[in-house]
Amino acid sequence: MGTWGTSISANDTFAAVYDRFFDYYNNNWEIDLIIEQLIKENQETLEIEWDADNFWFALAQALWECKALDIDTYNKIKEIIDTGHDLKVWKELDASERDLVKRKKVLDKFLKQISAPKSKAKARKKIIIKIVEPIFEKGDCLIFKMENGNYGGAIVYEAEKEGEYGYNFIAVTGINRKGKPSLSDFETANILTIWDKENYGKIETKLDDEEPIAYWFKAEHYKAFADKFEKIAGLGVNKKFDHLFLGSFRVWIPWDVLIVFAQQTFERIRNGQTPKLKILASAWRV
Repeated sequence: MGTWGTSISANDTFAAVYDRFFDYYNNNWEIDLIIEQLIKENQETLEIEWDADNFWFALAQALWECKALDIDTYNKIKEIIDTGHDLKVWKELDASERDLVKRKKVLDKFLKQISAPKSKAKARKKIIIKIVEPIFEKGDCLIFKMENGNYGGAIVYEAEKEGEYGYNFIAVTGINRKGKPSLSDFETANILTIWDKENYGKIETKLDDEEPIAYWFKAEHYKAFADKFEKIAGLGVNKKFDHLFLGSFRVWIPWDVLIVFAQQTFERIRNGQTPKLKILASAWRV
């Protein structure tokens, strides 16, 4: 997955671990058991140098909010920040000097925050299952404006009804045009792909490990990004999508990741890299 900012929480791994922690916490799991379970679930992440720090940051943040930050986790964070390991990773991923300065400030602030106990522990929430309707219907075509001034487009392939999160499964298309796209543009479009996730953002990297830009989005997170998207029409989508359609349940991420990843991918294409994987948007409709 990816990173969309310099803040501690602005990456997929942090978001997933943090949300998972509180899923267990609100189900009355003991803290020690939550830590053990999260480490067990994230063994693959912990073996990836460029992503492991994000796991520890999320765990530390959640523990601190619950007034349960243990000395081992605290020392792990202190070591990561004091040794400059996280900044080293960012440099290796070609972060700009501006972003490195921002990231250092964020890291220092985070360490200062968790160095003092929180005044009051976060209360466990009573779990009440509430049915949430998805924002969009299956087949809805969405457009958005990109930094290059062009319009991009995305297709809603699933709308999860009668669930507690109102999930939409949405894929970005290869539409990249000056005028607003029409329904026919979506009918003939491809699904846009990203590649080489470990080095995503490096223009010069070779194509590797290519995958569709398609994720599940929660209804509750849409409001903050509602002004970025416009629904223009609808297509017929008969295919049923489940959470493991692409091999894993890829959530939680903010809705504007659709725009961010589209912009970055079009920039790589503009710089001479061509995706190998071609998926017709129509192939996911039936």
